[in-house]
Amino acid sequence: MVLRRHDVDRIVVGHTIFPEVTSLHGGKVVAVNVDNKKNRKHHRTRAMLIEGAIIRFVM
Repeated sequence: MVLRRHDVDRIVVGHTIFPEVTSLHGGKVVAVNVDNKKNRKHHRTRAMLIEGAIIRFVM
């Protein structure tokens, strides 16, 4: 319903409790974590690039 309402294919939500960037609901919801210091220490994903239909995760 939210995707249709805003005429988008996916939504990105922040301030999540997942240790990594996480794709949910078949890629329609992407949950990102903002604890960069901890992510850097554990070599986890820290950024996401979206180019059209392609999503890339950056460490």
